Amino acid sequence: PFSCGVIYGLRPGMLQRPGLLYRAAVEGATFSLFEGYLAMASNGLTVEGINLVGGGARNPIWRQFIADLFDTAVSTLEEEESAALGAALQAAAVYDRSNVREYIQKSPPQTAGDIVLPIEANIPKARKAFMRWKKVRDLMEWERLEKMQEAENTPQLHELFDSIVAINGTQEQSSASMARK
Repeated sequence: PFSCGVIYGLRPGMLQRPGLLYRAAVEGATFSLFEGYLAMASNGLTVEGINLVGGGARNPIWRQFIADLFDTAVSTLEEEESAALGAALQAAAVYDRSNVREYIQKSPPQTAGDIVLPIEANIPKARKAFMRWKKVRDLMEWERLEKMQEAENTPQLHELFDSIVAINGTQEQSSASMARK
């Protein structure tokens, strides 16, 4: 019940340029994907490229932004129905009595041919924008947790809140946790 969305930095006159709202939505979705990637990378995942699928994959600006942010090559698949293709590849591997991963590595989906490479000058700009997004998102999460604590004074929420304080390395105590004591 305490969830909310935000478009940070919206100023008078900006709605006269609706492309800015579209860009904010695209960046927010991409930053969420990048944050998930960073979590997996911290556990050893390496990426040699991204196969982008779905309707947004047709957008060359989005493909470039992903290439820049992730600092890797981005391609699209020849087959637009990638979910069906994935299911078919898995079924073919099972029918062949093969390991699914090995089967797909031997028979990878065909890319559409247009590989987008990161532009070196754009990488730090994309990463800086991600860090701004993450800072705002983290502040919003902090506020949401404080509201949850105020609304439901439960030990589980206190524990969650205190663990986030510990993770963030914050020495200050919130008014909610000080009120508990």
